[in-house]
Amino acid sequence: MELNFEKTKITHATTDRAKFLGIEIRITPDEKKPIREVSRGGKTYVAKTTTRPQLLAPISEIIEKLRARGMVRKGFSPTRWGRMIPFETHQIVNLMRSIWLGLWNFYGIADNAHKLGVIFNMIRMSCVLTLASKLNLGTKAAVFKKFGRNRTIMGKDRKTGND
Repeated sequence: MELNFEKTKITHATTDRAKFLGIEIRITPDEKKPIREVSRGGKTYVAKTTTRPQLLAPISEIIEKLRARGMVRKGFSPTRWGRMIPFETHQIVNLMRSIWLGLWNFYGIADNAHKLGVIFNMIRMSCVLTLASKLNLGTKAAVFKKFGRNRTIMGKDRKTGND
């Protein structure tokens, strides 16, 4: 078997992370392993528990990709996605929803999946700001007032685009 050295990384999993299919893999370092007391035969022992490999979503890389698309500013605050303004409102919501669902379906298995909530909020607010620009509503509050918190928007075919 021949290895492609540009794609192959040999590393120690407790000191460095390896990437496989966009997910970072590591093992908990020794200093972060939980310590517990074990009693056997009347004696108490202190032992470090073993941990399993961790699969981590690269949150900063995902945010950087959203920034490259124009959905997030450099300071990681959501912004209007200008190239989506010409589209219908239900198309904007459906596209933003599909972006979020794609990320969640792929990275939902990660051990830090709870941090994807930050990304969900960025996509959600970008959608709201895009709708505010498209409909000349001005603020996020005006969009929420018009469409509700979950932005239920009916398309021409009477299908909803929910977020």
